[in-house]
Order: sequence, then structure tokens, then C-alpha cells
Amino acid sequence: SDFTIEEAAHGLWRVHGAALERFVQMTNWDYYESAKRFQAVLEAAGVYSKLRAAGAREGDTVALGDFEFEWEDDETNELR
Repeated sequence: SDFTIEEAAHGLWRVHGAALERFVQMTNWDYYESAKRFQAVLEAAGVYSKLRAAGAREGDTVALGDFEFEWEDDETNELR
């Protein structure tokens, strides 16, 4: 997947990428399974590894399109 990551402010990371932003718009956040699928897509696309490499820390905010979530750098990458 083609995307970029920038630290927009201290503790705020923005992920830019047309395909990922479309996926956010198509995700039904009312369903737990949809959120889990979203996590799997981010992991498979390399977003989590790029966030780690860029210096994202536990508790930082990650913004992708209109969706924001709190970064948890653990084995499950659970969304809060």
C-alpha cells in the first residue's frame, strides 16, 4: 500500500494514503469485526511498523482520514 506518515504535532501522527483513507470511509465502526479487520489491514500494509520506526509512542494519537485512534504498541494493537 502506498502511504506516508508524518508527525503533525507532538504525539499526533497523520497517515496519508488514498487507498487507506478510502478503507476508513468504507469501514462500519459499529461492528467489532470491522475494527479488527481495519487493524489487520493496517498491520499488513506496514502502517504499524512505520509508526514504530518513526517514533510513535504508546498513547499517541494516529489520524487516518477522519478517523483517529490511540496508538497502543503491543501484540494485539487494540483500538481504544
